[in-house]
Amino acid sequence: MLVYLFIYILLLVGAYISERSVFLLYVILAFFAFIVGYRADTVGMDTGTYYKLYESLGNYGYLGYPEPIFGILCEFSNKIGIPFPLFQTILMFLALCLTALAIRKESNNYCLSMFLMLSMYFICYAMNIYRQILACFIVIYACSLLINGHQKWKFVFWVIVAAGFHLFALILLLALLLDRIRLRKSYIYVGLALSLIIGLVSILNLLVPLLGFYGEYYIEATGEDYAKSGMRLILAFLISVYWTVGFFYLYKHADDEFRESLYMKLFLVGILVYNLLIRHDLGLRVTLYFLFPMIVGLSVFVDTAKMNRLKAQALVVSYTSIYYFLFLAMNSANVVPYTITQD
Repeated sequence: MLVYLFIYILLLVGAYISERSVFLLYVILAFFAFIVGYRADTVGMDTGTYYKLYESLGNYGYLGYPEPIFGILCEFSNKIGIPFPLFQTILMFLALCLTALAIRKESNNYCLSMFLMLSMYFICYAMNIYRQILACFIVIYACSLLINGHQKWKFVFWVIVAAGFHLFALILLLALLLDRIRLRKSYIYVGLALSLIIGLVSILNLLVPLLGFYGEYYIEATGEDYAKSGMRLILAFLISVYWTVGFFYLYKHADDEFRESLYMKLFLVGILVYNLLIRHDLGLRVTLYFLFPMIVGLSVFVDTAKMNRLKAQALVVSYTSIYYFLFLAMNSANVVPYTITQD
């Protein structure tokens, strides 16, 4: 727990006293990559599985699972003798460097964006759903290409690269349609209400047959009774409320340009997707693709909001910190206590 508190305080201070240090940006990202890559197999529920997968790909070669870019890199790195922790660290740092390009293009406060990586729990998720988080960090760069100059083909290329690590990244191709949609309050209210109602009746029962291998894998991993109930469903509902409140606050206080930006549209679509899948663990995993660009988006909001900049930053810090400390206390993704691998 202490390591997470230390990083939190370090980045919080940095967000106020060292806003645009390129050196600090890459040093912190390298540190993030290290703690993700060199975590012990007891940190993160899926870490042990990744160890075994890496060893299996080295012994038997790539046989079609997991996604091709990740699988082939595992096979190659294993065969040339790169230890698994170092392999994870290198891949994570390269993905974070792509995110750094987006941060440097859009954000005026590099440390705030890195703080958001932590306080939105993304670095902690990387210690569990590692392949997906690699894809999510790549997708941030892809979205920056769409925002800066509408470079659609480059956006599609990097989304496909991300899908080579985790297939669900392809859902971000929906972003190509969002430029044509205006965020009208009536549409927002109706969409949020309908998505929550539909989600509570468990839409994934209808979607699983369409997911092919992933649908079968999901049922096998979670069991036939994979819908949330009881306290887990209540917590999922509260998360939906949390993100919805955040969205409406941004919508109210953003300037006209940010209100119609891709960041806001992705944030809203992420909430809608989460609501549709609210009874299922899969919901958060899909939603992350839409939430990750807010690492940059919230920093842009701070600079453009119709309020005092320091107040806007304090509110963003406070809002995301609630999520961070609540999920640390719950030990979400089994990341506490943190220990370094002895391998």
